Amino acid sequence: MSDDWDEDPDLGRALGALPREISIPGDLEERTVAALRRAGLLRPQPASLAFWARRLVAAAILLGSGYLSGAWATRHEARGGPRYLLLLREDVSERTPVTFEAPLVEEYRQWAVKLRGERRLVLGEELEPEASLLPRPSAEGPPAEITGFFIITAADDEDARAIAETCPHLRHGGRIEIRRIQPT
Repeated sequence: MSDDWDEDPDLGRALGALPREISIPGDLEERTVAALRRAGLLRPQPASLAFWARRLVAAAILLGSGYLSGAWATRHEARGGPRYLLLLREDVSERTPVTFEAPLVEEYRQWAVKLRGERRLVLGEELEPEASLLPRPSAEGPPAEITGFFIITAADDEDARAIAETCPHLRHGGRIEIRRIQPT
């Protein structure tokens, strides 16, 4: 058996005249892959481990910076000043009757809402009447028990005192102990 160009001298000459090396276009591979994908003959390649590792590191950095900025914000007041603890004290033997409790709670709530709007209120809560004290006191405790508290921000001690003086607790016979919170 012989090759066709051996029997046909014209074909042999034509084939011999062809260039021996052909330069392949640089984008041939990309065009071929794109055409195969369009035809549905290639599935997308799964992302490499390095691809996911970079994304995981970026996510960790974002989460970490968000956590740190949130922690910083809780330690550093919105108005830039120190934090103060306002301890609400009252003589529990002269406590307001329960029938007047709802309007009184609303008055405190409105005061707290106003402070929150001014970005001065950090936290405020009413405390349960029962408490544990360690070590147990040998004598009777102070006549004015702590019944609630607010944590506020203020520019300085004077500003904290001015804020405390607006608290409804004072109008209802209570006392307020103002304590500056040490930054930790």
